[in-house]
Amino acid sequence: MHAELGYVQISAYDGRECDVYLRRRKHDRIMNEYVEGWENAHDDVFPRYKRDSLAIAAVVEIEDCETMSDKIEFIENCPLGERRKMVKAILDTQLVTKTTAMVKCPNCGGTAMLPYPFRILNYVASL
Repeated sequence: MHAELGYVQISAYDGRECDVYLRRRKHDRIMNEYVEGWENAHDDVFPRYKRDSLAIAAVVEIEDCETMSDKIEFIENCPLGERRKMVKAILDTQLVTKTTAMVKCPNCGGTAMLPYPFRILNYVASL
């Protein structure tokens, strides 16, 4: 979906064009920098309820929204039904991976594809 332009174009409920990029590590950096700047400016902790909007704003460019704050405001002001449609459209453009393992039965020799048996986030190789 992203091969031709590097992003996927969707339309917001009000007709604005939105360019949705694949989530990458740079988006985590963008989010962290925004939260740090927000917390410094407001002398408070970034609100937990705004994190979902921030995560969406990090991967999407919205027509006429120049800053992250503009994008967050646009996302939060979308009518609920339209926001759900927008979030679904954005999620549909993202890559989803599942870690599986081909497991061979020692008794019968049969094989089966199963979900990977441990949490990869906690895995450290060679320990």
